[in-house]
Amino acid sequence: MSSQPNATRAAQWIQLWVERQAMDPSASTASHALQLLLGRDAPVKVGRADLWELLEDGAGEDAAGRFETWLRGSNLFLNPNRDRGVVLGGVAPVPGPSVATVVTIERGMPDSRAHALTLGHALGGKWRVRRGTVWTLLWAPERTDDVPGLAEKAAWARRRSSGLLVNAESQDAVVLIGTWANPALPNAQPANGKASEGDDGQVA
Repeated sequence: MSSQPNATRAAQWIQLWVERQAMDPSASTASHALQLLLGRDAPVKVGRADLWELLEDGAGEDAAGRFETWLRGSNLFLNPNRDRGVVLGGVAPVPGPSVATVVTIERGMPDSRAHALTLGHALGGKWRVRRGTVWTLLWAPERTDDVPGLAEKAAWARRRSSGLLVNAESQDAVVLIGTWANPALPNAQPANGKASEGDDGQVA
């Protein structure tokens, strides 16, 4: 009789949400601009966060928990004096029926080889690391039914020659309403089936 207690486990995505502990100047600026551009259709609150998506393979069943523990002693993904980081665990970062999230990533941005190698040394296994930006848009409860249309309008709003939340010329984006995804960053699977590698540096 054969048994496979150590059968190969599928690779899993771990999502790290990083936002400012104090007011985010970029979110404040975007909120003001949307008020000017959209008037009464603008969201009543705008937030911004970095979204790190880490694909681990072979780091063990408790990889997410060990990563969260390791993160507390590291400044690789965030500045602990400025930022707050949360491992999402598949849960929407900002839940609510009148909330939309606009998830963006620079088109063609390579994966971070430096971050992946550091995680491999610290936690074992093989890692793939991607980084993008998420805008959270909140409308008043009475506008809940309008959120799908309002979110699209806000996501692709433009000022002068460039996009406000999404720059269509250089970024890919997805708008999520009433749901969340893991992975959420666009183009999780490279077109050629092989992750591109780069070195996008550490958090200042």
